[in-house]
Amino acid sequence: MIVALLIMLVLLLGTAALLFIPWSGRQRVDRNTMNHMIYRARLQELDEDLSAVNAAQQQQLVDDLRLNLLEDLPESAETNHKNSSYWVYILGVIIVISLCVGVFIRTSYMTRVVEWQQVVQQTPQLMQRVMDPQGKPLSEEELFRLALGLRTRLQQYPADQLSWTMLGRLQLVLNNPGAALQAFDKARQLAPGNADAQLGYTEALLHSTDPNDSREAQQLLDTLLKNNHNDVRVLSLAAFNAFEHQQYDKAIAAWQLMLQLLPADDAQREIIIRSIDRAKKEQAATLQ
Repeated sequence: MIVALLIMLVLLLGTAALLFIPWSGRQRVDRNTMNHMIYRARLQELDEDLSAVNAAQQQQLVDDLRLNLLEDLPESAETNHKNSSYWVYILGVIIVISLCVGVFIRTSYMTRVVEWQQVVQQTPQLMQRVMDPQGKPLSEEELFRLALGLRTRLQQYPADQLSWTMLGRLQLVLNNPGAALQAFDKARQLAPGNADAQLGYTEALLHSTDPNDSREAQQLLDTLLKNNHNDVRVLSLAAFNAFEHQQYDKAIAAWQLMLQLLPADDAQREIIIRSIDRAKKEQAATLQ
């Protein structure tokens, strides 16, 4: 950004020099100069035409000519004109610079760069809010800002597995399963045994419409259930996946196991109970 502004400034100064400096040293053909030229020409004509006139009359004609041609313009006029010309040059330079700066700001990405810098500064605060269960939920605009801030952070720290996992979660919330899959895959590569990365990658595959991704997701989900059968997050994902595939028995069993693992005052219990009731109704409807 600084380099671009410096280049623009150099170009503006060069343009101003090319437009105005060549005119500053040119001799101005003003009224005084013209009068001097006419005066000399008339003197030469008088020398040629008035040779027969006596010296007194000839001197009188020269005096009249000098009076008419050399004294009709004040001496200060040229100076005033020069001063006014300099102001015209200065005003022209200001106009050119103003137009160029205006066009640059209008057509450049300066506004977006400023917004991006603000997002980067807000990223730590947004990360704290999203990780705080008691914090105020982020709006959709703040989620987009946090995703942009995380991508910027990951360019500087590409080995930050936690940031890759968080970015994947954000992309799922923002309904970008492709971007989420890439983020979770990067997190898995950095930490192959990390349960959060594996779970996020599996969830992203479940959102895919590719049959191959669905089969891979089912295999990964079975492995997660085998290794983490008491993990509420894994059970929740397995239950909703079974419900989507109309495997109501598996869904109900997973939700019931979650009820056993969750504390009695957990807010999720009410949602799980409603989900179980819905699954039972759907199951009864298919049996009729």
